[in-house]
Amino acid sequence: MDELKKVRKQGYAFDFTESEQGVECIAAPIRNHLGDTVAALSISGPQRKINTPREKRYIDQMMKAAALISSKLGYAGETP
Repeated sequence: MDELKKVRKQGYAFDFTESEQGVECIAAPIRNHLGDTVAALSISGPQRKINTPREKRYIDQMMKAAALISSKLGYAGETP
């Protein structure tokens, strides 16, 4: 539950090789016009590529892309 609270607050989630050994993912929610999460956008790659000094850039790009898609679905507000 603590991890879910953290994810909701920061607006994105990590998969630190929980699903597949050596692969990490960054994901952000896609929201509809009501603010409901209806999908997610993610990137995956080798742990040595994702968990690098470029990680912040990946997160920023993911958040921007998810926000753009959400806006196309009518979402205009902050995370509920």
